[in-house]
This record gives sequence, C-alpha cells and structure tokens, in this order.
Amino acid sequence: MDRRVENFFSDKKSTYYLLNDGQYYTVNSKGALLKQFRSHKKELDSYVRRNKLNFKKDPIAFITAIVEHYEELPR
Repeated sequence: MDRRVENFFSDKKSTYYLLNDGQYYTVNSKGALLKQFRSHKKELDSYVRRNKLNFKKDPIAFITAIVEHYEELPR
C-alpha cells in the first residue's frame, strides 16, 4: 500500500488598492494606508487606537473605516 501525505502551502494574501488623486496605490499594511493621508496621520493613528482597529484581522474593515473617517476630517 502506497501511503503518501502531501502538504501544499498557499500564501493567500490579498492585495488592496487605493485610488488617490487619479493614481492607484497598493495598500498591504496600516503604514501603507496611512502614508496616503500624511497630512492627517496623527488624527488617523489616534482614531485607529481609540477604535481598536486592526489591519491584519480585517483589512477591508480597516481600510473602509480609515477612508470614511478621513473624509470627515476638516481639510
């Protein structure tokens, strides 16, 4: 009897993009996202901490929350 165990590992990483001023930017971390909003980085960092947002746990919710909050900030 031939018994064989094969392991296949997959690195299932999604890639997210942000359209900012007509150009797409890759967003694969909290830092990459906040880099696009440099003028409000302190406010957004504070917002992330207050709301206990975590990019790694739920990137889509994180990106959505940051962009929505950014849109509410005075410019």
